Amino acid sequence: MSTPPSRAQRLADMFSIFAPAFLKWQYAGVLVPGMTYPRMNLIHVLAEDGPQIMSVLRDRLGVSARNITVLVDGLEKEGFARRVPHLRDRRATVIELTDAGRAAHRRVYATHADRAAALFAALTPADQQHLARILARLAETLATTSAAEGKPLDLDPTGFRVDPHPTPMQDTAVTSSGGPEASGPEDGPAAGRSADRGDSTRRG
Repeated sequence: MSTPPSRAQRLADMFSIFAPAFLKWQYAGVLVPGMTYPRMNLIHVLAEDGPQIMSVLRDRLGVSARNITVLVDGLEKEGFARRVPHLRDRRATVIELTDAGRAAHRRVYATHADRAAALFAALTPADQQHLARILARLAETLATTSAAEGKPLDLDPTGFRVDPHPTPMQDTAVTSSGGPEASGPEDGPAAGRSADRGDSTRRG
């Protein structure tokens, strides 16, 4: 007879079911034509960090060299990004957003924020605060654990804070800038992170 899962294991199972379902729902109604969730992750990195070389984008998204090439090819084909020569290294290529790519980023993320907030607005203000505290604690534990394992995650627990004294008109919903995507030819973890623009000077 198997041992029943602990409460912590059950919570982990519940979260692993909820998180990908939430991300799929969140983006389902906001992606523009020619856009996929993995492509949007790449666009978000380029919008936040500026033009980058392929190796930096590959590491930032946690995908293989082949997968980042597929992603960039797709964005370039749809007119959302382009390859340009590196200013100081002729062997490297820099990826940058086009005007269409920047417009897609603004459109998707503005709508995506409103869509996510509407879901969390179903919680009472007290529940929103409680959930924010739980997420901050989990983020802190995850950041510490990943660092101790020698594979630190780019995760800032302070990003999970909300105003402890919201006004009645304030939206206290907790939002997230990204998350992991299921495996596939264009997959990779979400971005939404700031980085040193000097990364783009490193070789691809």
